[in-house]
Amino acid sequence: MDFFTHLMIGFLISSWLGGSFSNQYVVLGTLMAALPDFDFFLYPLWRRMPITRHHGITHTVIFVMAASVILFITFDALTGIADNKLLIVMLLGGFSHILCDFITNWGLPPFYPFEKGYSKIDLDMSINPYTILFFFPGLIFLAAARLNYFEPFDLKSAASALGLIYLVYFASRAGFKVYYSMKTENKGFAALPTAVPYKWKFAKRIETDEEILVLLKSNPRTKTYVIPKGRIEQITEFQDLVYTYWLGQVQDCLRVFEYPYYETDCQDGRMKIIWRSAEMGDLLAVHVVCENNKFNSWIEFKRGNKKIRRQI
Repeated sequence: MDFFTHLMIGFLISSWLGGSFSNQYVVLGTLMAALPDFDFFLYPLWRRMPITRHHGITHTVIFVMAASVILFITFDALTGIADNKLLIVMLLGGFSHILCDFITNWGLPPFYPFEKGYSKIDLDMSINPYTILFFFPGLIFLAAARLNYFEPFDLKSAASALGLIYLVYFASRAGFKVYYSMKTENKGFAALPTAVPYKWKFAKRIETDEEILVLLKSNPRTKTYVIPKGRIEQITEFQDLVYTYWLGQVQDCLRVFEYPYYETDCQDGRMKIIWRSAEMGDLLAVHVVCENNKFNSWIEFKRGNKKIRRQI
């Protein structure tokens, strides 16, 4: 989930429990709701320690508990005004971050190291432009309520009303997901979210010892992508490009996605494959170019009409 929504939900929880817009509960509770996404500071460790990457160790129950206790003890030592309620607010803020990311299409290992696999339920996109934009009118509404522009709303009722809107939104997404998943033509396919709550994509993964089959529904037919398992040293033919899925740099970018698919291109002796995931669509792509058996690869993010390219 986007950083703004994490901040808003953490703020709503801590301000509602703290009874004010400005006290230690709100400051530390909101901080804990955003803290897991500060894992970009661990970037120098990403290659050697994969668990430190984004949606890694900082998105676990153990991290939230440890960070909350350390911040609580530090704050108490500096101010002497910490109480048990503050620790509870901080824990709830941190756990809200894990929960919000868990319901999106970007996986995380919440119970690491006891369970090292990535989990998710594909209820919403990890970066949804509509929830990002909703942050700003929500903030204006809270500020107006704080300044008594909306007489019926005090602090708790304003936070409750905004929280209810979020709950209704995610409940509607859950309802649409269940509805479309139960349709006869979608049996066996996973319903994957798009930016629009009532529109879904459908994919199915079949994994054997030899290969991974990814089936993508594109009305009126289903397209199948075959990814053989194993690795080869030489990319000599056009069809060999599919083995680039097992390159470390591709796996680094697509490790949390279950439904990879690809596009290929060959011009002037240059062989190229573009890896995508059904969960992210055209928002995320990994380009791999092979010339003389040398690889050049980069990751491309799409933000609105802009494309951001980063070498990997």
